[in-house]
Amino acid sequence: MTNIENTNITRDDLLSAFIEVGVEHGDTVYVASSLMALGLMDDPIGGVLWALQEAVGPRGTLVMPAFNFDFCNGQPFDRENSPAQTGTLPEAFRKLSGTQRTWSPPFHSITALGANSGEIANIRAMTSFGSDSVFEHLYKIDAKHLLIGCGYQQGVPHFHWLEERFEVPYRYWKRFEGDVIVDGQSFRRAFFQYVRSRTHAVSGDAEQLGLQFEIAGHVRETKRGLCRIRQFSLRDFAEFMDPLFANDRCVLLPREQAKAFEPIKSPVIGIHHIGITSRYADNIRELIRAIPLQMRYEGIVHELGVNVQYFEGQNVRIEIVDPITHSSTVSRYQQQYPACPLHHIAFEVENMDDAIAYFQSKGYFLMNGDQYPGPVPHQVAVFLSPAVTGGLLTELIATNATDLTVYHDIPIRGHEFV
Repeated sequence: MTNIENTNITRDDLLSAFIEVGVEHGDTVYVASSLMALGLMDDPIGGVLWALQEAVGPRGTLVMPAFNFDFCNGQPFDRENSPAQTGTLPEAFRKLSGTQRTWSPPFHSITALGANSGEIANIRAMTSFGSDSVFEHLYKIDAKHLLIGCGYQQGVPHFHWLEERFEVPYRYWKRFEGDVIVDGQSFRRAFFQYVRSRTHAVSGDAEQLGLQFEIAGHVRETKRGLCRIRQFSLRDFAEFMDPLFANDRCVLLPREQAKAFEPIKSPVIGIHHIGITSRYADNIRELIRAIPLQMRYEGIVHELGVNVQYFEGQNVRIEIVDPITHSSTVSRYQQQYPACPLHHIAFEVENMDDAIAYFQSKGYFLMNGDQYPGPVPHQVAVFLSPAVTGGLLTELIATNATDLTVYHDIPIRGHEFV
């Protein structure tokens, strides 16, 4: 059984511990904490705050998280009054005289106290961990990160900085808009957060990466009672973690979870073109030439009763489809949907046979099972049935039909366009 007397910690014990792990006068230090580890310490909040201020001195700066996620749930964010939802120490720190708090973005605000607090509090960013964020700034100035009784998973938001930096596949961008109150003045703002996937249950495992970081010798550590105190440089952190994330963007996830985000081999190369048809196609051509896109191909596809023009430029390809007969299904589309010029989207595929097999394995089927030649040399195309694509007419195009015998013998039995 642990001797309870040995768990008693004084403020002088903490000060000596902070100095032991490398906190010096003039440092900028980001502090993450769990005061439960301090055990039976008298006035743990006051003791920690005193020791931290003594450790960095008057030329130093302390930074603590003051995250508040009520803004994400539609509540106003009040810089002066919204509490820090990151623990008792950060909330007490927020209330100290002289502290300054960021508000942009509000959900990942921080509070700073000391020589550089004004510079830090004036940082404005659209995202939590982007290139203009507080966390990027702390990295650039090589701030020190201090963990008091907590681990990497709980206490190191720079793992989220890395996730945003490398755009990990298990997160996506979400926009939040709401009211922000600063100095009593309310205004409306929108911010972005790179949030966890809603379709996959993922849980990062920062502790195992933190252990590797420690084994590599980048972390200074000591203990007071049962409280583990660690310090490291944010530049050392980035230099160690960057190659790991560059090699595997899912490095934070357990292997069984990371499998869900392994790249799927798809026959699709990219978007080939967007198809347009309209009774007012000449007006659309004027817009296309103003972009400007230049016509690259033109030809009649008799089997479909249409004349096709491809316009290219600015990394865009648009196809204008004009019916040449009143009986064409495209003509009927124009009559039925006169205000809907967007007709279909076409994806380029590496190999048509492989593409058809791939989409059929996913539950899609062709409109009539036929391939047809396009207006461009060596081009063949098929349409997926809109009955299984949510009504989106989807074309697959292969541009490598080098077997001209097969190309000219493609069976045509009529095609139904939606």
